[in-house]
Amino acid sequence: MIRLPLSQHRLVWLYRLALLAAVAAISWLAFTSVSVRPAQLTSDKFNHALAFFVLAFLVDNAFPRMRFLCVKIWPLLAYGIAIEIIQRYVSRDSSWLDLVADGVGIALYWLPRKWLRQVVVGRQQLDLP
Repeated sequence: MIRLPLSQHRLVWLYRLALLAAVAAISWLAFTSVSVRPAQLTSDKFNHALAFFVLAFLVDNAFPRMRFLCVKIWPLLAYGIAIEIIQRYVSRDSSWLDLVADGVGIALYWLPRKWLRQVVVGRQQLDLP
C-alpha cells in the first residue's frame, strides 16, 4: 500500500484530474490521423484493453462513493461506443471488436478491484462500497 501525504478528499481530486488527462490523451490518440509510435508497439486490441483498464481504475477512484457496476461502467462503455462512432467520420478504422477489447479492459480491472482501490490511499481512508 502506498500512503500519500494527502487527505483522501484531495486524492480523489487528483484522480479526477488524472481521469481528465487520460480522457484527453485517449481521445487524441483515437481521433488523430498522426501516426504515434508508442501506440503502435502492441496490438490495437491490447491498446483498447489497457486504456479502458486505466480509465476504469481512474473512474473508480475519482468517484469512490458510487457503485461500479451500477453507475460507473455505463459511461465507460458509452465512451467506447462514442470513440468507434466518431472514428468512422475521421478517417480511422472503426471496429466493434474494439468495444469487446474495451469491455475486457474494464473486466480485467473489476476482477482485482478491491485490492487495486487500496494500492494508493490518502491519510484518511474513506468507507468505500
